Amino acid sequence: MAPGYDRTAVVEMEGVALHVDMSPQRGGASLQMAAQGESVTVTLGPVWYLRRQDVDIKTGDQLTVKGAKTKTREGKVYLAAAVIKNLRTGRILTLRDEDGRPLWTSKKRFQKEEKREGTP
Repeated sequence: MAPGYDRTAVVEMEGVALHVDMSPQRGGASLQMAAQGESVTVTLGPVWYLRRQDVDIKTGDQLTVKGAKTKTREGKVYLAAAVIKNLRTGRILTLRDEDGRPLWTSKKRFQKEEKREGTP
């Protein structure tokens, strides 16, 4: 199991992207989503990784997000995304494996990408 990712707290939420933050000044990208009557911050992963995946999520997109849900003491809801389906594009973005390990840290994944891109 990945540290900081509680598999027992995995949920699937449907909602609308209110704001997408993929700014290069920050290490991790996130989005704000209105889902099931609450505002949820969805953590995605490093910007460099998302750009490699050619992520296309825009404000107003209908999304289905599966991930580990946590709540701060102040009541703010976070969802560490594992899989996101964008209903506008039909694309599915997988960010974590079944154990919650981030794919951007997977050596196997990078070896496959390097071979596909023709990098030695």
